Amino acid sequence: MAHRIVARLGAGLAMAAVLIGMAAVPASASAPRVTRWVDDNHGIGPGPAACNTAAFTSIQAAIDASGPWDRVYVCPGTYSEQLTLDVPGVLVRAMPYRMATIQAPAVLAEPNGLAAIVTMTAVGAKLRGFHIDIDAGSLPAKTDPTPACAHVDIAVWAMAQRDRVRGNMIEVNGNETLSGSCGYDYGIVFGGSNATDRAAPSGLAALPPATGRIAFDWVTDFKQGGILVQGTGSSATLYRDTVRYLHVNDGGFCRPVDTACRPVATSSCVAASSNPAACGLAFGVAIEAGASATVQRDAIYSGPNAGAPVAQSGSTPALQYGVRLQNAAGGSRILDNVITRTILGIDAEVDSPVRPATPTPTGAEIGGNAFEANDTGISIEDSGNDVHDNTAADGFNGIDVLGTGGSGNDIHSNDFRGNIALDCNDGGPSGSETAGTSNTWTNDLGNNQQPSGICIPDPRT
Repeated sequence: MAHRIVARLGAGLAMAAVLIGMAAVPASASAPRVTRWVDDNHGIGPGPAACNTAAFTSIQAAIDASGPWDRVYVCPGTYSEQLTLDVPGVLVRAMPYRMATIQAPAVLAEPNGLAAIVTMTAVGAKLRGFHIDIDAGSLPAKTDPTPACAHVDIAVWAMAQRDRVRGNMIEVNGNETLSGSCGYDYGIVFGGSNATDRAAPSGLAALPPATGRIAFDWVTDFKQGGILVQGTGSSATLYRDTVRYLHVNDGGFCRPVDTACRPVATSSCVAASSNPAACGLAFGVAIEAGASATVQRDAIYSGPNAGAPVAQSGSTPALQYGVRLQNAAGGSRILDNVITRTILGIDAEVDSPVRPATPTPTGAEIGGNAFEANDTGISIEDSGNDVHDNTAADGFNGIDVLGTGGSGNDIHSNDFRGNIALDCNDGGPSGSETAGTSNTWTNDLGNNQQPSGICIPDPRT
């Protein structure tokens, strides 16, 4: 898969796994919680009065001084740091919300083989209410092979159990948000290496599964993926997050890219209307490699116009996937989300390079979602999904069931009317279910359909 973040994971992960195990020791219930304040300049400003006498100017120093379940409150200001939340239960919170900025340093360490701004390795760690700013570079530097900013692999990486990421805003500064060497690949990642899903580099040590909650976060203008939950046993609840993929100020690619969509130095430019294919497979939310998740009331959107069959062309590229379930564990729930202007609004599939003889069902519930102006609202290539009460309009296709694995799905009470090509399409294997398909279709609305009989035409047309 194009989004595997295994390229530079190596033996360092073995040490990371040991550290996570050490950090998982629970705190004594009787230990008092201590609050430590951090202020970048100790000056009188918009923060609480405690900022004027804060004992720390570094967030990491305050974390290092903390015990289990302590609090680190961060006053308004800008903090150029990489953070590791390695104290069980520690709460690191901006006070007030989003008035403290964590800025990616110009040089980033890679203790786990990838450059992350915030790494959470302790059970129950919490990150709340920060701006996370990442330099994306600027157009005049396009032909410069040595940009003055660091490339970030992951903005926030959670590796432990019961972690919480809430109310943060991840943003990029500059114009080369997609095409440049800087910026960031992934916004929030729960889990480790995807070693269970694809061959891993020599020496890879898979991380333990991660679990937790991601709520009220903004993830904007990433390169590869907004929020990723991955690895057997990993799980997360996503609630009321906003994932935006616009890149509206990016003037296009001025360097060829490698297989990971990373520019290589050259003075020749590529037209903005022909973005390289390696950069056209980004996702808003992905659940992969044996993970599961509940994705509820989130907003996911990107830039092209309604129903464009080649929507990733142009200077405002589209997300290939709004929500992608790939080799996911059963039991995921994708509920009440708004997904706008993507290629595939929700895509449920078993990865073809590792597809078993009998596909393992994703077994997801996909319900109550609103799809607006996507090429295809829902795409299903596997089995066992419960698809109900969704609406998909103003796109190219409403729902598309396809592939040898597209069988055994229960599709009911959806409204797929108002798309350009097909409202309802079942191109999966034939069977004894609705209209000769191998899926059950009940009370679904749709005018243009294939085969006839899977959806109910609008009586007004």
